[in-house]
Amino acid sequence: MTVNCIRTARCFLGTMNSAAMADDGTLYKRFLAGEQAAYDQLMIRYGDSLTLYLYGYLHDWHAAEDQMIEAFARIMVKRPRIGEGHFKAYLYKTGPLCICAGILSAGIRNVDGVLLFFGWFDRESLLLV
Repeated sequence: MTVNCIRTARCFLGTMNSAAMADDGTLYKRFLAGEQAAYDQLMIRYGDSLTLYLYGYLHDWHAAEDQMIEAFARIMVKRPRIGEGHFKAYLYKTGPLCICAGILSAGIRNVDGVLLFFGWFDRESLLLV
Protein backbone atom coordinates (compact mmCIF):
# COMPACT_ATOMS: atom_id res chain seq x y z
CA MET A 1 0.00 0.00 0.00
CA THR A 2 2.79 2.45 0.91
CA VAL A 3 4.67 1.62 -2.27
CA ASN A 4 1.58 2.54 -4.30
CA CYS A 5 1.32 5.85 -2.41
CA ILE A 6 4.96 6.56 -3.17
CA ARG A 7 4.47 5.78 -6.85
CA THR A 8 1.41 8.04 -6.99
CA ALA A 9 3.32 10.84 -5.30
CA ARG A 10 6.23 10.30 -7.70
CA CYS A 11 3.91 10.82 -10.66
CA PHE A 12 2.43 13.92 -9.04
CA LEU A 13 5.79 15.42 -8.17
CA GLY A 14 7.39 14.42 -11.46
CA THR A 15 6.58 17.82 -12.87
CA MET A 16 8.60 19.57 -10.18
CA ASN A 17 11.88 19.67 -12.12
CA SER A 18 13.84 21.73 -9.58
CA ALA A 19 13.09 19.25 -6.79
CA ALA A 20 13.85 16.28 -9.02
CA MET A 21 17.20 17.78 -10.04
CA ALA A 22 18.28 18.80 -6.52
CA ASP A 23 20.81 16.61 -4.77
CA ASP A 24 20.08 14.94 -1.44
CA GLY A 25 22.06 17.45 0.60
CA THR A 26 20.16 20.39 -0.87
CA LEU A 27 16.82 18.70 -0.32
CA TYR A 28 17.70 17.85 3.28
CA LYS A 29 18.82 21.42 3.99
CA ARG A 30 15.55 22.68 2.53
CA PHE A 31 13.67 20.27 4.79
CA LEU A 32 15.59 21.52 7.83
CA ALA A 33 14.61 25.05 6.80
CA GLY A 34 10.95 24.03 6.98
CA GLU A 35 10.11 22.92 3.43
CA GLN A 36 8.07 19.71 3.74
CA ALA A 37 8.02 19.14 -0.05
CA ALA A 38 11.80 18.66 -0.02
CA TYR A 39 11.47 15.87 2.53
CA ASP A 40 8.65 14.32 0.53
CA GLN A 41 10.96 14.27 -2.49
CA LEU A 42 13.64 12.43 -0.49
CA MET A 43 11.05 9.88 0.60
CA ILE A 44 9.92 9.41 -2.98
CA ARG A 45 13.51 9.11 -4.16
CA TYR A 46 14.54 6.44 -1.63
CA GLY A 47 11.33 4.87 -0.31
CA ASP A 48 11.10 1.98 -2.77
CA SER A 49 14.81 1.12 -2.70
CA LEU A 50 14.97 1.27 1.11
CA THR A 51 11.92 -0.98 1.33
CA LEU A 52 13.61 -3.49 -0.96
CA TYR A 53 16.81 -3.29 1.12
CA LEU A 54 14.90 -3.90 4.35
CA TYR A 55 12.96 -6.74 2.73
CA GLY A 56 16.33 -8.49 2.40
CA TYR A 57 16.49 -8.58 6.20
CA LEU A 58 12.85 -9.21 7.02
CA HIS A 59 11.46 -11.27 4.10
CA ASP A 60 8.09 -9.59 4.65
CA TRP A 61 6.93 -6.71 2.44
CA HIS A 62 4.58 -5.18 4.99
CA ALA A 63 7.19 -5.22 7.74
CA ALA A 64 9.77 -3.77 5.34
CA GLU A 65 7.40 -0.92 4.41
CA ASP A 66 6.69 -0.26 8.09
CA GLN A 67 10.40 -0.07 8.87
CA MET A 68 11.01 2.20 5.87
CA ILE A 69 8.39 4.59 7.22
CA GLU A 70 9.92 4.30 10.69
CA ALA A 71 13.37 5.17 9.33
CA PHE A 72 12.07 8.28 7.57
CA ALA A 73 10.03 9.25 10.64
CA ARG A 74 13.09 9.02 12.89
CA ILE A 75 15.02 11.32 10.60
CA MET A 76 12.08 13.70 10.42
CA VAL A 77 11.70 13.89 14.19
CA LYS A 78 15.35 13.87 15.22
CA ARG A 79 16.60 16.09 12.38
CA PRO A 80 20.18 14.84 12.69
CA ARG A 81 23.16 16.68 11.27
CA ILE A 82 24.00 14.70 8.16
CA GLY A 83 27.18 15.49 6.27
CA GLU A 84 26.98 16.75 2.70
CA GLY A 85 26.38 13.82 0.36
CA HIS A 86 25.69 11.32 3.15
CA PHE A 87 21.89 11.31 3.37
CA LYS A 88 21.47 7.96 1.59
CA ALA A 89 24.14 6.29 3.73
CA TYR A 90 22.55 7.66 6.90
CA LEU A 91 19.13 6.47 5.78
CA TYR A 92 20.37 2.98 4.93
CA LYS A 93 22.05 2.77 8.33
CA THR A 94 18.91 3.98 10.11
CA GLY A 95 16.66 1.35 8.47
CA PRO A 96 18.29 -1.73 10.03
CA LEU A 97 18.68 0.12 13.34
CA CYS A 98 14.90 0.61 13.35
CA ILE A 99 14.54 -3.14 12.92
CA CYS A 100 16.86 -3.73 15.89
CA ALA A 101 14.93 -1.23 18.00
CA GLY A 102 11.69 -2.97 17.07
CA ILE A 103 13.08 -6.36 18.05
CA LEU A 104 14.43 -5.08 21.35
CA SER A 105 11.21 -3.21 22.20
CA ALA A 106 9.28 -6.41 21.48
CA GLY A 107 10.97 -8.00 24.46
CA ILE A 108 14.04 -9.66 22.99
CA ARG A 109 16.83 -8.58 25.29
CA ASN A 110 19.49 -10.91 23.93
CA VAL A 111 21.73 -8.67 21.86
CA ASP A 112 23.62 -11.70 20.52
CA GLY A 113 20.34 -12.96 19.12
CA VAL A 114 19.73 -9.67 17.35
CA LEU A 115 23.23 -9.76 15.86
CA LEU A 116 22.64 -13.32 14.70
CA PHE A 117 19.28 -12.28 13.24
CA PHE A 118 21.03 -9.81 10.96
CA GLY A 119 23.85 -12.20 10.14
CA TRP A 120 26.42 -9.73 11.41
CA PHE A 121 28.09 -12.48 13.45
CA ASP A 122 27.96 -16.22 13.31
CA ARG A 123 27.70 -18.37 16.41
CA GLU A 124 31.39 -19.34 16.37
CA SER A 125 32.65 -15.76 16.34
CA LEU A 126 30.29 -14.92 19.22
CA LEU A 127 31.84 -17.73 21.26
CA LEU A 128 35.30 -16.25 20.65
CA VAL A 129 34.33 -12.87 22.08
